[in-house]
Amino acid sequence: MSDCDLDNWDPMADDYQTERGTTCSSNGVQQDVLFVRNIAKEWEQETVRLHFSRFGKVTGFHFLPKKWNSTTRCAIIHFSSPREANLALASLNGVKPMNYVISFARNSDKQPDKKTL
Repeated sequence: MSDCDLDNWDPMADDYQTERGTTCSSNGVQQDVLFVRNIAKEWEQETVRLHFSRFGKVTGFHFLPKKWNSTTRCAIIHFSSPREANLALASLNGVKPMNYVISFARNSDKQPDKKTL
């Protein structure tokens, strides 16, 4: 069972895409956007943003809606470059004490596959 309520999340309404677009591979992986799970539900956006900004410029951040029975949260974090996102993923994924579960975000079927503008 996922810690995030993705069934009720409308990424277009929640400004999932930045105005500058995003860098995508041919399989829809957004190379400059991370999907982060296992964030302590008590943590504020600024706390999480500070953890990730050590690896590059965070250009966008959005918590996904909380599930009422979940002890953790999920977030979408945009970086200014794929290199920065990759560095954050390599440095923080599964590392104690936070134990974030991090992957590159993917385009959903609802969203057009945007290339870098």
